[in-house]
Amino acid sequence: MGIIRYIIENNYGESTRILAKRQLILKLLETTNLKTFLINNTSYYEWNQNNQLTAIPFSTYLNLFLSSHG
Repeated sequence: MGIIRYIIENNYGESTRILAKRQLILKLLETTNLKTFLINNTSYYEWNQNNQLTAIPFSTYLNLFLSSHG
């Protein structure tokens, strides 16, 4: 759950702790099947303007995270 939250938040902080988390997540995404697992098994929903839940592909957040930090 922490990895998913970190990817969604897409934190740009520069503290040692934040950098270590980011590096760990990037390494896991590169060296394991975590990326495929997250894309295929993570459902994410956001409230829209009509107060209804709208499904958002997790790949949107994952690609943003990777393009920002990868």
